[in-house]
Amino acid sequence: MRTLRKRRPFKAFLRRYGRVIIGGFFVAIVVFMAIFAPVLVTHDPYRVDMSVAKMQPCKEHWFGTDQYGRDIYSRVIYGSRITLLVAFAVQILVVAIGTILGLLCGYYKKFDAVCSRVMEGLAALPQLLLALAVATLLGAGAFNVIFSLVVCALPSIVRAIRSLVLSLREREFVEREKAMGASDFRTIFLHILPHCSNYLLIRCATGISSTISTQSTLAFLGVGLDPTIPSWGASIADGQAFLFFYPYMSVIPGVIICMTVFGFTMMGEGLRDVLDPKLK
Repeated sequence: MRTLRKRRPFKAFLRRYGRVIIGGFFVAIVVFMAIFAPVLVTHDPYRVDMSVAKMQPCKEHWFGTDQYGRDIYSRVIYGSRITLLVAFAVQILVVAIGTILGLLCGYYKKFDAVCSRVMEGLAALPQLLLALAVATLLGAGAFNVIFSLVVCALPSIVRAIRSLVLSLREREFVEREKAMGASDFRTIFLHILPHCSNYLLIRCATGISSTISTQSTLAFLGVGLDPTIPSWGASIADGQAFLFFYPYMSVIPGVIICMTVFGFTMMGEGLRDVLDPKLK
């Protein structure tokens, strides 16, 4: 009986936090790669050496080399830096701007009439197509990629926060604050905003996975980042012409992308199960 009692709390713990643990494990690996990239690499990721071009994975080059003789392992490690940098920058801007716009849309009807129409217009276009158009228009550069990804991700969070505010603005605690003469700023940012924190935390984790996928797709299409910068999407694009004879050039970066997206997605879903009261 004692063993059964011990197992039940453990099973309940895994059922509740299992996704967060699994997702966090994969996320930790990628973050570790990005932080300690200079220590983990075995070769200069930018060095071109045609004498070792298209070399199969071996002791010297763990993941092999590409058509220019660049070490794929080192480029994958350094690619984690630009990938996470762009993904985190996009999510910080999306959450900050989207939360403010969503709060204002949900609280002020006149502002909502204008802002919601703009968000609906952006949301009408597929995210990838919109990001591709903006990135192509602005040209190469990390800042341009970040801007294009922010534009395509903004409508979803604005609409979600707006819906939360519309459901909260008629609650008793909001009406009580209004009756006590609290300003709109105090009501919005000190009483309504904290009730959106759980959603924002979940949105950050799931939004990062979506951003990484879109960013890798843009890099694969040759749009956005400088081609000389190591990135996972660009590595897949470089190896697609040799996919039949040298599949490792594209497969290895693709596996890393899938692992990273899987980790952030699992962590986001796990946080949703833990923080969403409706699912408890």
